[in-house]
Amino acid sequence: MKFCKVCLYPDTKPGLEFDNEGMCSACKNNELKSTVDWASRKSQLLEIIDKYKSKTGSRYDCIIPVSGGKDSTYQAYMMKEEFGLHPLLVNFLPRDLVPLGRKNIENLKNLGF
Repeated sequence: MKFCKVCLYPDTKPGLEFDNEGMCSACKNNELKSTVDWASRKSQLLEIIDKYKSKTGSRYDCIIPVSGGKDSTYQAYMMKEEFGLHPLLVNFLPRDLVPLGRKNIENLKNLGF
């Protein structure tokens, strides 16, 4: 069994690959984040938001599909609270929605989405 020299993840994790130096693909991806110009990326995002933000008084600025998971919940929250958008959230409730997912969707409703 091999372990990543950085995070010590084992090679038994599905989909994890190792480079010649013994670093796993997750750590390599994390390393790439340090090369991103985050200020420039945020500026680009703000340009896109400004382009599509309603200037006509429309009720919604964008549509965000939400599953109840942490990622879509965070995206909805950030678009509303950080960037001042009025998103329309859409969801198709699956039969097997976990209780936390249901709670996250209820929390979004309570936040005024």
